[in-house]
Amino acid sequence: MTAASTQPNGSETGPGSGSETSHNPLLKLTHAVKSVSLGRAHASSNGHATAREQLPEGQGRAAQKSAEKRKEKDAIAERIESEKAALEERYAAEDQRAAKEEPAEVRQKYAEGDLHPGEIVELGAVATMMAGQEVTFRARIETQRRVSAGLDFLLFREQVHTIQGVLTQTTPHMVKWVQRRPTESIVEVVGTLQKPKDPIRSASIHHLELAVDSIHLVSPAHDLPWDLYRPPESLRLRTQARILDLRHPSNQAIFRIRAKKVATFRRVLEDRGFLEINTPKFQPAATESGAEVFKVDYFGRTAFLAQSPQLPKQMCISADFGKVYEVSEASVASPQISVMRSRRADLGQVGPVFRAENSNTHRHLAEYTGLDIETVLPGDYHELILLLCEVMKAIFAAVVSMPELQIVRNRFPSDDLKWLEETPVIPFPDGIQMLRDDGRDVEMEVFRLGTRSAWAS
Repeated sequence: MTAASTQPNGSETGPGSGSETSHNPLLKLTHAVKSVSLGRAHASSNGHATAREQLPEGQGRAAQKSAEKRKEKDAIAERIESEKAALEERYAAEDQRAAKEEPAEVRQKYAEGDLHPGEIVELGAVATMMAGQEVTFRARIETQRRVSAGLDFLLFREQVHTIQGVLTQTTPHMVKWVQRRPTESIVEVVGTLQKPKDPIRSASIHHLELAVDSIHLVSPAHDLPWDLYRPPESLRLRTQARILDLRHPSNQAIFRIRAKKVATFRRVLEDRGFLEINTPKFQPAATESGAEVFKVDYFGRTAFLAQSPQLPKQMCISADFGKVYEVSEASVASPQISVMRSRRADLGQVGPVFRAENSNTHRHLAEYTGLDIETVLPGDYHELILLLCEVMKAIFAAVVSMPELQIVRNRFPSDDLKWLEETPVIPFPDGIQMLRDDGRDVEMEVFRLGTRSAWAS
């Protein structure tokens, strides 16, 4: 007899079985007919109910794929919870062992809850202190460098200020407890300032470090989506955890720079006699052409969010307000400067403006902050040029002098901003000729503003 073995699918394999089937056409046809008959018998035995219950092929595959993803996601979540429970159990055992082995005065140096042993200072003020001083401050743990069981380096952060902390000369239990604290947790730290061997480049306070004496957990962080010490560049990921993203020193610095720009804008204009106004943001109609508006229901009537403060500013000029300005929020990225000719008056404004432009991308905003000026010129438009130069140069100088600028450049590199003390004023025909000399094909008679020039080529 010829030996044969049965496979999981019910077919038999053995010496000669494969060759017999492949070389006998009649046998191949018999197998094919048998397969078709079995398939028909299976379909008829199921009846019409199976056909009704069966989903379309596309929907069936999609549902199956979705179920598999949910199952995989649930399995991952279950594994994470299991690992977390095991980790917490291990930590509890370590804490119990530490409580038995350490003296009480050591255990008081680290625990959960604030201690208030002395005056709490802001981390920014530490930079002006001297080595040897004892300080107490609250800050977030930005990152740790776990060197060994007896040595740990921490980077503490409060807004834009960071300082390195060194944890040593203590028990291994205390070092291990601190190393287990998650990043972004708020801690209260007591220590002594000391001079590091080399300047600390990773901290904003380079010339000092803190020898940590005690550290208490004030508020622990949980389930962070990403590490703020190495944040993602993706804007989508950043906006999904916007609170965490805003904690980064670069974003803190950007907001400070923005505030300085607005404050400088106000200071320069107020020194020139301008008055700040705030115009209405609900309008009965569009205030200017060329920009889409947001429609809102105003107690049963249709109203629009203001896309520009232009008309209210001009009303103030006609009402003899003089010089006015407003810091406005709109969807374009350049200051709106409106000018009216009259015998007297200057005006400016700071307030929100909205535009419903059909550019729904992450690079377009329906709302932004702009700087609006409305002024009457006793002479000619050169007065406006000089005013704008004065305002812009004052803003440039204020921003360049800020230490926050370097914090932003550490994350988003940029070149130094340079400007001339005397801004060159180039006539339009000379500017066109400069473009032509540079090889550009520019027609002299065409303005970008849609008007025609008196100068023809």
